[in-house]
Amino acid sequence: MKSSVGRHREIVAMLHENGRIDVATVAQRFNITLETVRRDLVSLEHDGLVLRVHGGAVLGERGLRLPHRVSVRSAEKDAISRAAMAHIPTSGAILLDAGSTVGRLAEVWPGGLPILVVTNALPAAITLVSKPDIVVHTLGGRVGPRTLDEVGTAALQALAQISVDVAFIGADGMSVSHGFSTSDHAQSSTKRAMIGAAKKSVVLADSSKIGMDFFARVATLREVDLVITDDGAPADAVEQFRAAGIDVEIAVVGR
Repeated sequence: MKSSVGRHREIVAMLHENGRIDVATVAQRFNITLETVRRDLVSLEHDGLVLRVHGGAVLGERGLRLPHRVSVRSAEKDAISRAAMAHIPTSGAILLDAGSTVGRLAEVWPGGLPILVVTNALPAAITLVSKPDIVVHTLGGRVGPRTLDEVGTAALQALAQISVDVAFIGADGMSVSHGFSTSDHAQSSTKRAMIGAAKKSVVLADSSKIGMDFFARVATLREVDLVITDDGAPADAVEQFRAAGIDVEIAVVGR
């Protein structure tokens, strides 16, 4: 019998091939019980790799490659990105994290300001380099094949040498108890270093990330200055975040 890690990898591969799996098929494929499959899917959903549906699962956002992730909750990401543009300074330097929501900010921002942009996201760098008055630097480091982000020692060393006005950060999950988190330790280390290099840090995360906790913590709520999310966020959750000491800005979808 395969180890759970190997089985999880194959389950995600099955989803990439078929788009959807059902519990019975997975149980038969690996000769395991239906309950074991359900536990596997719960674990994979916690990591953001699958989304459980009745009788089985489909790919979660983290299971998708970046070009496909951009299309998930696109209206919410557009609204968040438009709101985030108000927090770009008129001059100076900013950091842009990798991820589909922050990447959308790079796409909708027209440029036209004398801004130095430092990013670990190769798609964002390519998008921004042709926009007027923007100077683009990348951090360097190992490039993730799924997210096309630069992480690792080189990226951390680069971040230790700079100071920027604002850092725009993505997160896979955010909760009052665990703060901001992601399932990838290398990504969380880079995000933490970005927050440390910035005078102001802004997390861009759609409302589906609220209440989700992942393995690697990026920051506590008090270590971030502002969260911008969409109007699908539950009002009670927003108030809990604000009561915990963080500003929350709500972007209205479709405005």
